[in-house]
Amino acid sequence: MLPSDLWYFIGKKLDVAADRICFRAVSKSRRSLLPYCQPPWLMLAESHSQHQLIRTKPLIIPPPPRGFVIVGEQHIYQFQLPNFTHQARCVGSTGNWLILIDLEKMIWLLNSFSGVQIDLPSQSTFQYGLLQGENDVDDINIPPEDHRDCLVHKVILSPSISGNGRDCIAMAYDYSPLFAKISIC
Repeated sequence: MLPSDLWYFIGKKLDVAADRICFRAVSKSRRSLLPYCQPPWLMLAESHSQHQLIRTKPLIIPPPPRGFVIVGEQHIYQFQLPNFTHQARCVGSTGNWLILIDLEKMIWLLNSFSGVQIDLPSQSTFQYGLLQGENDVDDINIPPEDHRDCLVHKVILSPSISGNGRDCIAMAYDYSPLFAKISIC
């Protein structure tokens, strides 16, 4: 039988919530070693009325609050996100961090609870644009909404981001009908 302090260090290394839940389910002594796993918060899509309001009045300040739910609860929590999130698209999340792209091709992390923002390299630093060729001059004529909505489909952070937003790798999955690329920073 291993000492409890060793079990504690093993349990702390488990990053996946399902693994932590299984670890805690083994016995009372293991359950006492790790804190309860907080279920993830899910950010809801904009309602149809919010989406229409943003399209007709694009510079509404502050933007409408966003809804969040906790898995297993039947309550919607409303949060007012910072103004700079207005018209940004969420392309991923890790913990309390949202990964957002705005109309200026900027990509950043936002801690949805503390409001801390961390800039990532912008879409303009990618080797390829929405069109086929490298540094294609026609790419500058594409509307900003298309860059925001079409060029990056998903961003994943690895390993899980620390509280200060440092020491992580961001991987963006770029896609067009002609090719797919992964960008890493």
